[in-house]
Amino acid sequence: MKIAVITAHDSDLPQLLRETDAEVQTLHPNKLEEEKLDFYASFVVLGGGGEVPLLLEPKDRKALEKQINKWKRTFVEYASSIGNVYFHLLRVLDISV
Repeated sequence: MKIAVITAHDSDLPQLLRETDAEVQTLHPNKLEEEKLDFYASFVVLGGGGEVPLLLEPKDRKALEKQINKWKRTFVEYASSIGNVYFHLLRVLDISV
């Protein structure tokens, strides 16, 4: 099985996946449109390496969602939006008087 790990930061989860029998390839989130995503059986999207959730560029999000619409297994962690799920990060300003 070929798994694409989509992340800008390395973490424990991709390391664990590499210890299985699966063929794991790490892809940069801003280069998905350039990749041949049809070759992957499933996707792991990891945005937890930064302070804010991962936000895919429209062209890259469209490429990934095309694969999701083919019913490929997809795990998404800490991403601003994917499919019909949207997350808006509100920042609270501490204004002292």
